[in-house]
Amino acid sequence: MDNLFAGIATDEVLPIHAKAAARTNRVPIAVYDINRLLLKRWRKDKVYPVFSSSSTEETLNFVLNERRKELVFRGLRWTDIRRLNLEGRNINIRRTTNSRTYVLEPNDANYTYPIPLQVTGFNPGMPQNPRAEQQVIEIK
Repeated sequence: MDNLFAGIATDEVLPIHAKAAARTNRVPIAVYDINRLLLKRWRKDKVYPVFSSSSTEETLNFVLNERRKELVFRGLRWTDIRRLNLEGRNINIRRTTNSRTYVLEPNDANYTYPIPLQVTGFNPGMPQNPRAEQQVIEIK
């Protein structure tokens, strides 16, 4: 049986530290951290593109993009999108299936899952998380 690791790993910690450094205007630390991460992403016999910047916003955007790439399939993007939309980044989610496109707008109530009926059944006074009508765009 394989041992599945469920803890926090270096490839998650470095983007967190770089993001915090960029947000607190410590750009050289953020650049150093993100380059440490990029160095491990490339084979030793290849030259990786070193990131450099003195702009806080450019560095933060780069770090957020690298975090997205590094943490793919980890189940973290949903919470990242929710948090980033609260900051005003206006990330939309669009999915098309059976000629229907579903759109989840920034800060939509549907970013929060409903509380399971089993839980609300044991706690009748607990209010249900608000849900909005799903926006659907018909494609012809």
